[in-house]
Amino acid sequence: MDNQETLFSNYFLSVKALEACKVSPVDFYYVKKAGGSTLLMRKAGSYLDSRFLGMLEKNPDRFIVKEVFEWERLDEILKIFNLFLSSERSDEFKEIRSSLMDYIKENEDLSLLELAIAGFKSFYGLSKDDEESILVAGEDIYLRTSIVSVVCVIFSIVRGYSSKKMLLDIYHLSFLMTSYLNNKLDNHLAIAIDLEKEREGEDFLSLNDTFNLERLTFEKGLNQDLENYSNVKFSYQFNYMSVLRTGRYCFNNVRGEKKVDLLVNGMFEHEEIILNVDSSLNYDMANIREWNIGMLLEEIRRISDSKFKTNQLIENFNEEDIFEEAV
Repeated sequence: MDNQETLFSNYFLSVKALEACKVSPVDFYYVKKAGGSTLLMRKAGSYLDSRFLGMLEKNPDRFIVKEVFEWERLDEILKIFNLFLSSERSDEFKEIRSSLMDYIKENEDLSLLELAIAGFKSFYGLSKDDEESILVAGEDIYLRTSIVSVVCVIFSIVRGYSSKKMLLDIYHLSFLMTSYLNNKLDNHLAIAIDLEKEREGEDFLSLNDTFNLERLTFEKGLNQDLENYSNVKFSYQFNYMSVLRTGRYCFNNVRGEKKVDLLVNGMFEHEEIILNVDSSLNYDMANIREWNIGMLLEEIRRISDSKFKTNQLIENFNEEDIFEEAV
């Protein structure tokens, strides 16, 4: 698309509408003085903090907006998500699921940023305190977490999950695990990830290997520890313990290699989805900002074990209504 530029005072989105996006859908430039040079203030995908939103509201004529995607296409997936959240009958769900599959098929160049914003506007239910507990780890990690969350929801709907409560749980799981692990690392999650990315060699390496955190992932007490953290320090309350406990698969491998140390037999489908989606998005944010949904599907196919049903889902993503409802 041609990057359209306009003064924020003439832009169709209000400050309140931007706040619901959580991350910037556009590039924001500050005009230093009339007819003068401009300064990039917020890049698309950056977290929209209250201070910056206040500046926009106070001086809308001093900011130029440069669009990076077509809003009409984003509106389409927002309508599909809203129909899902408001549907009551199983026959409605089947039609919505079919619409979602058609949408992905026809829009494989849809950016991951667009998906993240669609997820924020449709499913997000975290408090400011929860946001801060994740943003302490870094804005890039916050953006990645939001992408993992919404893609997991999309796969779950296509796979046949129709329980709204369960899908809201699936959406918020990655946020919970980012907050939880950052807390366990004394707010050093970003440092841990950078160290892990620098490790050389072909052997399976994980955050556990770097920080000796094996007890967090594989110790029997993890489920109880996660549950306690969720109940005490996280505003979103999970409806399904089976989803909450799937958090043990998050962050197991930073580089997105195959999960060679995890058994696939006996896994629930939502576990497979979360495991594969989380593994497919490494922490090279320069790449993530340039990726689209088609590229992500290819990456999931590349890293997925052939035993995973998620892989089968990708291979058949373009076929009509081939899955039985899972829930």
